[in-house]
Amino acid sequence: MSEGWTIHFIERTSRYWVDAQAGLKNASLFESGVKTAWDWASPSEWIRWFTDGERRYGKVLWTLASVYLPSCETTDTYPYRKVWREGLEVAIKVKGSQGTPRVEWISSG
Repeated sequence: MSEGWTIHFIERTSRYWVDAQAGLKNASLFESGVKTAWDWASPSEWIRWFTDGERRYGKVLWTLASVYLPSCETTDTYPYRKVWREGLEVAIKVKGSQGTPRVEWISSG
């Protein structure tokens, strides 16, 4: 069994290869790959980000792509101030659904 891992970020429509990295399956590999892809994508007004459900991608992306709402914009129904930035949709493959593949879309509006 190999300890190495590869991660790839590809723009889906054009098949442009944004980033590919190899290394040990640790936090720094995920942080570096996601940061490189986010730096490339973030100038866009609208982004649809699809991931295979690896929790480490989501944690790094949340750090880079979340924003705080002013306290006057929160409600009792949704009291959280930290949200995805506007124009970003994130799809996360739900790994626990082995028999029925599922995808959950999380949209910022």
